[in-house]
Amino acid sequence: MTKAVLERVDAEIKRRRADVKRLYIELEDLEDYLGVLKARRRAVGRRTYTQAEMEKRFRVGE
Repeated sequence: MTKAVLERVDAEIKRRRADVKRLYIELEDLEDYLGVLKARRRAVGRRTYTQAEMEKRFRVGE
């Protein structure tokens, strides 16, 4: 194989690896969002709390 072909193959491999990395990040984001949706579904009909109420309850920022 010539040097030009090897450079093209190398560039293609780098591009594919970048694509895979981007997809892993997107999958992690989607899994996090799925967790939020499941928690919301479990919380239907329950009392919800504001950010300020939770900070006061757990003494955040004191």
